[in-house]
Amino acid sequence: MDVLAALDEKGTPPFANHEELYGLIDDISPGEKWECISIQHANVESFADGDFSVPTWKQGTYDMWIRDPKALVQKQLSNPELKDFIDYAPRQVFGHNHQRVWSDFMTGNWAWEQCVSDWDLLI
Repeated sequence: MDVLAALDEKGTPPFANHEELYGLIDDISPGEKWECISIQHANVESFADGDFSVPTWKQGTYDMWIRDPKALVQKQLSNPELKDFIDYAPRQVFGHNHQRVWSDFMTGNWAWEQCVSDWDLLI
């Protein structure tokens, strides 16, 4: 808790003790279900047994735990508690002396250019 308190300007930890922290973690709802898929290098069958030139990581099979990204995004976008923290459209922000402010993905050029078109292309 001392480390967390040191991060706060007031020197106050966000949790009274480790029991409070564990209690908050235990209160988290499970959310979307986890799925396990097995992955391996695309050419694993072509490697000869005992070929030491092939790195061991290329020869193995690995379990990867994932959640459905589409379901996660839908849950985030439909959560009313996040309405003030999500930008649903790109935006251009300007500060002093009309200088562009770059603060997150939706203030970047790529997001802006994907959604904003010239009028002559729309007509």
